[in-house]
Amino acid sequence: LQTAAVATVTFSPGTSTFKKTAKVKLDTTTRRARFHYTTDGSEPTESSPRYRGPVKIKATTTIKAKAFRAGLSPSPTSTAVYTLAP
Repeated sequence: LQTAAVATVTFSPGTSTFKKTAKVKLDTTTRRARFHYTTDGSEPTESSPRYRGPVKIKATTTIKAKAFRAGLSPSPTSTAVYTLAP
């Protein structure tokens, strides 16, 4: 018997190129899910930084995010790359 999983995390904006600073929002269609993310390439866990508002980035960065909710399997890991324009 497989437990239902939290829906995949989406990024807004999605992978993109930016100038100076980018603010990245995370979302999922699963209500009451908690988001955790990394910017160092590692796999997000419930010990990773918790998302509490837009993530501000000022350099080329890969964000990985995962959503968690009690009673459900974690979401698949989502990845987006944000590139600082030259």
